[in-house]
Amino acid sequence: MFKSAGAGALLLAGILLSPTVQAATITQADLTDGANSVSVGGITVSASTGGTFGHKTLNGVTGVGVNGANSVVDAEIDNNESITFAASTTQLLQSFSVAFLYANGSFGDNVNEFSVVDAVTGVVTTITLQVTSATTADLIGAVGTVQNDSPGNNNGGGQWTVTFTDPLAFNSLIFRTAAGNGGDSAPLGDFAFHDVTFTAAVPEPSTWAMLILGFAGVGFLAYRRRQTGASPSLA
Repeated sequence: MFKSAGAGALLLAGILLSPTVQAATITQADLTDGANSVSVGGITVSASTGGTFGHKTLNGVTGVGVNGANSVVDAEIDNNESITFAASTTQLLQSFSVAFLYANGSFGDNVNEFSVVDAVTGVVTTITLQVTSATTADLIGAVGTVQNDSPGNNNGGGQWTVTFTDPLAFNSLIFRTAAGNGGDSAPLGDFAFHDVTFTAAVPEPSTWAMLILGFAGVGFLAYRRRQTGASPSLA
């Protein structure tokens, strides 16, 4: 076996046996009160235009929302506000948690609230989490599990965690409400961000294998050329 192919085989074995990429988590504590934008581990997190990050704790749950001219409720995401996570390379969304998402009848809300998350690559995947009771919620737009961490009622913080069966690719991730004010008399939601977990997207082993085979082929042609002194032919 010529050296280039041997090195390629060793590299392929290393890739196939390499450990899983480490997951990274950004939490509400990483977003500085009063700032419009922060950088966390290569991810730029920004509040919507004219707004700043604001924290609050309610019934044992802490979340971060947006303070600004558009805010109906400070330290929550409402009235067309958003928090955006922008990455320079493609990431895979594993899970996220939101706070202050309540069922009908809690804190004067007349509807079951919901939050909206857009995972943007070349296309937009919209994920909706809508509560159906103090401890249950529907996940729309993706496949995964929903865990209630704190009941969405007057005695709980309304915290929920979504874990995806198949991670969603994104270059930007947008936590937002639908158009209009949410949570009082409209079928919308005001909520807050708690945390998000993701990993960097890496090529599949089969893709690496094809690349290595290509490099091995180039190495073989170079090897034959050195042996014969003739130009290699691709025919």
